Amino acid sequence: MIQPATRKRDIPPEPVAVIGGAEHPVGRCLLERLVARGLRGVAIGADEECLMNIARAVGPMVDTLGLRPGRGALFTHLREAWGAMPVTVYVDLMALAETPEAQGSERIARAAALAAALGQGIRAGSARGVIAVPRIEGSDAAPRSFEGLVRQLDSDLRPGRMLGLSFPPHPDWTGAEIDSAADAILSLSENASRGLKGGVILSWNPQEAGALGQDRLTDEG
Repeated sequence: MIQPATRKRDIPPEPVAVIGGAEHPVGRCLLERLVARGLRGVAIGADEECLMNIARAVGPMVDTLGLRPGRGALFTHLREAWGAMPVTVYVDLMALAETPEAQGSERIARAAALAAALGQGIRAGSARGVIAVPRIEGSDAAPRSFEGLVRQLDSDLRPGRMLGLSFPPHPDWTGAEIDSAADAILSLSENASRGLKGGVILSWNPQEAGALGQDRLTDEG
């Protein structure tokens, strides 16, 4: 487990994949696949016990960091200790992993704080980032606050690139849907997606869980 007081000389030299909200089923699926590709994974989330279970299951290439409520200075510690590690894949699923009662402003603030804490590494690794965006209840649209966040982060974190990927409010998260969502996120994290413009929000739909690659993704703009 990553300790907030870890010194900079302890930063692993190899590029890493950072998964925020890793306790979500899609987060675990992503970690399994990315580690299988040889990347070191950093699993970040609020449920520390769940993160530790994931790390034990996936293997020693996964480090964990719990964001428990009340750890107000944790993002500062994260920036100081780990902010310079080169990040090649950045995925923020925190908005999906949180309870439905979480306030939109809190989700935005946490997403912005996590990206800012790792900003140096995202730039250093030219990370292709994906931020999960919960759609408005009863609508296919993403909240305007998330649209602004994704645009701002894409601008601030270049040469990294940030995209949003919107999800319906209450998917069943069947095995097929978990695999489909992970496929979509990974397709946006690969060099083959370099032609996509950053700062926009794409849409994932569980009805298309049998599709492959980017064919299931649509631009909400």
